[in-house]
Amino acid sequence: MTAVSVSFDGTRLSDAETESSGGVWDDWSAATSPTQETDVVIQNTYCMSNKVSSTQGGVEFEDDAGVDYSTTPRVVIAKINVTTYGIMGGQHDSPAGLKYQIGSGTHATNVIDYHVAGNDYYPVTGGWLILCIDPNVLAWRDVVTGTPSLTGIDYYGLAADMTASAKTDNVMHDALDWIPSGGGLTLSGGSDTDPDGTFQDFIDYDEGNYLNRYGIVFTAAQALLVRGTLTIGDASETDFTDENRVLFFPKDYMLVDEGFFGLKCDLQASGTAITINSTVMQGNHQDDFVAFFDTEYEVDGTNEELDLTAHDFVTGDYVQYRKQGGSEAIGLTDNSYYWVEVITANSICLHTSRANAFAAATPVGLTASTTGNGEEHLIQRYPDLRPDLTISGATGYAVFDGCTFIRFRNIKTTSTCTIKDSKMVYPDYLDLTTSGGFLLRNLFQFPATVRGESFIVCDDLGDIDSCAFVSGGEGHAIEIDTATAGVAFYATTFDLYFDGDEDNTGGISFNPSTDIDDTNDEIDYTSHPLNTGDPIYYSDEGGTPVSGLTDGSLYYARYVTASSFSLHPTLYAATNGVNKIAISTGSNETHKFYSANAAIHNSSGGHVTINVQDAGDSPSVRNSNGSTTTVNNTVTLSVTNVRGGSQVSIRKASDNSEIMNKEAVPTSRFWSEKFEDTGYDETWSGSEVVGGSSTFDEDYAVSSVTGAPSDWEDECLQVVTASTENAYIENTFGSDKGGPNYFRCEVIVDSESLGTSTGVTFARGATSTPNTMWELSIYQNASDDLVIRANIRHDGSDNFYESDPISLDTRYIVEVYWDEIADEWAWRIGDEDWTITTLDSGSLTSTAATWVLRTVRMGTTAAGGVVTYYLDCFEIDDTDWVKSSDGLTSVSKTDYNYTGETAVYVYVRRSSRTPKYKTWTGGGNIVSTGLSVQAAQVRDDVAAP
Repeated sequence: MTAVSVSFDGTRLSDAETESSGGVWDDWSAATSPTQETDVVIQNTYCMSNKVSSTQGGVEFEDDAGVDYSTTPRVVIAKINVTTYGIMGGQHDSPAGLKYQIGSGTHATNVIDYHVAGNDYYPVTGGWLILCIDPNVLAWRDVVTGTPSLTGIDYYGLAADMTASAKTDNVMHDALDWIPSGGGLTLSGGSDTDPDGTFQDFIDYDEGNYLNRYGIVFTAAQALLVRGTLTIGDASETDFTDENRVLFFPKDYMLVDEGFFGLKCDLQASGTAITINSTVMQGNHQDDFVAFFDTEYEVDGTNEELDLTAHDFVTGDYVQYRKQGGSEAIGLTDNSYYWVEVITANSICLHTSRANAFAAATPVGLTASTTGNGEEHLIQRYPDLRPDLTISGATGYAVFDGCTFIRFRNIKTTSTCTIKDSKMVYPDYLDLTTSGGFLLRNLFQFPATVRGESFIVCDDLGDIDSCAFVSGGEGHAIEIDTATAGVAFYATTFDLYFDGDEDNTGGISFNPSTDIDDTNDEIDYTSHPLNTGDPIYYSDEGGTPVSGLTDGSLYYARYVTASSFSLHPTLYAATNGVNKIAISTGSNETHKFYSANAAIHNSSGGHVTINVQDAGDSPSVRNSNGSTTTVNNTVTLSVTNVRGGSQVSIRKASDNSEIMNKEAVPTSRFWSEKFEDTGYDETWSGSEVVGGSSTFDEDYAVSSVTGAPSDWEDECLQVVTASTENAYIENTFGSDKGGPNYFRCEVIVDSESLGTSTGVTFARGATSTPNTMWELSIYQNASDDLVIRANIRHDGSDNFYESDPISLDTRYIVEVYWDEIADEWAWRIGDEDWTITTLDSGSLTSTAATWVLRTVRMGTTAAGGVVTYYLDCFEIDDTDWVKSSDGLTSVSKTDYNYTGETAVYVYVRRSSRTPKYKTWTGGGNIVSTGLSVQAAQVRDDVAAP
């Protein structure tokens, strides 16, 4: 790799340093030499200037060679200045204030005039104006003289009309350049040994180098003003890292086409890495505003006006007119362009030239549709000058982290990139249909979509994770163009989108044979979700269309009652209750209406299954092109304090049918003993050691044990000790059982006659040596309280710890944690309600840090008194049953897809042998947006349903 370098994407036509630099500079309209100004320049040493008084004048440049601006669209970049703006002619007067000319002749032949400013508005007083003109775009042309050839432009003129005399040169032109539309500056290079590229490199190359000053990048108030497109990366490997920047793309004096502004990440080179963090990028407000209108009620043929309530147009806007498939002739040509003249805040006229729009001369004649024949047509502003974000190439990688994108037009992610923890405000379109783009934890606010349009088009919902969408009022958040058998859609929410789908397949359904009111031309639908003005698409779902409706067409609903609505061809008609569409009873089949503002639009033509995960919203859906959709709401249910190997059953409340039955905690134990078979469940390496007066019964009936829980099932171990006599069995494993180890068992004390400070052991763990690692006892302490005592030899010596006083005939769960790898230990105790408490913990030190479990003993060695106790549920796991962070068990965390019903029953079975469950009574329903529940421990006190 190489050091960072920046290059200009275009060509300098003239640096205006000499009268013959690149061509010939003259005074405007006269073949006389302009002044070579040195006091006011933007680049290098000189500019060309003229003293203009009460007669229109300026400077002009005739290129030696000429430039083809049309084959590959190109943009002129002119640096101009007028120092006595207050005496310029008014805006769009004739002659008009300040104008720029581009052509293939002279100032009076084969030339295009562009109005730049008048005395009413000129914000760069005493400073330089960067003027960009794309001569291919008709929108900005004021006057065309002759037939200028865009393939051979060789004339550039700057002229001002002054209303008073000037004391000195006041009209100036510095360097003249061109760039391809969508070009600007390109950065490449950077490596592990050379500094990564930053936005400062663009500044240093352009504004920071007085010999360049192309005008692509300028700084103001710590922001980068970008006129054009910044490209990061090329065919060579590039590293770019920057943060905490502000980029602004201004629209003033930008007479250009769509796609002129933007930021491009070119990832074609292997190893290219672009990282932009915490940066604000803001586009201008020259967007593609759309106005819909009713051709009967909102076309004023008398005044040649369109009545558009609270429109967003300004005089001079260039708009495209579209019939949207309609047939009504109102005086405009479908798919043609016109210029707007604003009449009032609620009305406009259209003109065939920009000059006429400003002059309010000769508007296009309009004719309203006849009664009952109104259609919805539209006009849309052009060009849309908001910037684009383009990420292309095949092998590099780009990351945008914590960024804010405001008023961007197109965001195209055709290569590997991640946009995360960022915000997009008023975005228009984001393309995720080709490989690479991934959206994580982003907020998308107010997409600039209209009814039926989609903000994001993707082929895989898995590329969108944990995002939030807030509707701008119309349109879809996401469009899916590829059928998928099933995709997990994680933690994504939708706000202000339509939310009235009747089920998980999208839309609202009706039967044409029973749900159409022929008399009133209404749809009968109990508790329908529609409001007046809601745009909806009609679908016959492959059946026979209803008379009066067309499959796939857009209509507007009008609320009649809570159980009925009518259909209208335009928003105006629906709002005002006119032009109700006549409909007739149809076939006995299911048809649907889909909202034009549903969260998701499935246009794939096939079936898409959406599995909503992690408490994401269940999106409303529009299907088109014969598509079908199933939305499955995933519910995450966590039942806490469940014993390993237990089961969780979830059943529908309506019929108790089972939805799910899963093991709560995957069984990871490598040893367990339940005493349910004759003798022992496990193979014990040692024989029982039982003194003559002691009892050691591994087949004792649980039914005879007071306080025994039902999950002890049928049999347990009974131990009756006699003073100084043994009653135990020991198992030495074939190999060491390295940590982490979690030994646990359950104990009930039936009776005891222990003296003060005496006790009997009931469990022990030891190494192969053997060295006792830990030992558990039933103990009468110095205060004559009966406790469970633990001897944890964590430093190689005895260390005694006591529980709180315990009760007879009560089940206690005891656990010892030993991990010689992490050098940690702990012991814990739980009661009948599975309230788990860590009593003591610490570090393994000295020789104990090397001790590994090899032998387990249950029962008593050399009893110190007479005690009757019962043991069950011996086991050793390599995973914890208690979360150290919050005191909860390692729970059942079950993700499953579930729709069609909200209320469920939850059962927990703590044993895999006896089919007993207890209903979870923690409350709560599964709702359409998903539910995350923490439920308390439930024991298996009742039979399974």
